[in-house]
Amino acid sequence: MTESPPRYTDLDLLKQLTAQGLISAQAIAKVLGRFLEENPNFANNQDIQLAIRHADVITAQLLGANGERIAKSDDPDHFSDGRPVVGVIDAGGSEYKYVWFADPDHPYNHPAPDQPAVATVSNSTGRIFDTFVVAPHEVGAIELGDEEADRS
Repeated sequence: MTESPPRYTDLDLLKQLTAQGLISAQAIAKVLGRFLEENPNFANNQDIQLAIRHADVITAQLLGANGERIAKSDDPDHFSDGRPVVGVIDAGGSEYKYVWFADPDHPYNHPAPDQPAVATVSNSTGRIFDTFVVAPHEVGAIELGDEEADRS
């Protein structure tokens, strides 16, 4: 039995991995930077700064790959079949980005009853949202509540 060819290209996979890496590295640097601002006397301050620099190196490498291959493609923001690489949802005024899989049939591109939220995020006011795949290649969010109010 022969395998059918994948329904996505190598460039599609590069777009997926680059988007995921950029979003993750930038989020890591942001969270660690916020931690340093809130804890300026943290004993391992230099370790946190080193981790931020590593995240910056990853970001620079991915931007290089992006500029070399993806930005020169016909449509850097979409896979070869027209689907967006990144789904964006408003979670109470905060933007959440979900990177779709290059394989259009990947289970994480489709809703499933047993699939948990793809992320739980909070916005600047403390409101908490679960984000999840609501339809094939469509992400949504539901508000869970106010973190401060829930603690009271």
